[in-house]
Amino acid sequence: MSRAELFAAVDAPALRPLPAEPYAFALWKRCRVAPDYHVEVDGNWYSVPYRLIRELVDVRIADRTVEAFYKGERVASHAKSPGRRNHATLADHMPSAHRRHASWTPTRISFVAEKIGPSTAALTT
Repeated sequence: MSRAELFAAVDAPALRPLPAEPYAFALWKRCRVAPDYHVEVDGNWYSVPYRLIRELVDVRIADRTVEAFYKGERVASHAKSPGRRNHATLADHMPSAHRRHASWTPTRISFVAEKIGPSTAALTT
């Protein structure tokens, strides 16, 4: 029996089609969620749900995405940030008090500071 015949008889019937999506290489890192509900990956900070503060999460670092998993369940997914010292924060990950203040503009912050007093206003300029 030739190699081609042996392949056709033994191996070919067991072959399956390739997956629709190509294999994506990724690194894994275990991170503790910081008090500001972010995890650090390659010098950037990515948010996870605030209920996970101080918990350990597994972070999957792929070419274009950063995903966080808690007890095997994906809890966050972000596009990977270029450069360093960037923050990627989703509003759904914030506590309600933080969501209220996240939409404040510099003008509003200055207005509130002026109502508190001149020393506070000086800190915002």
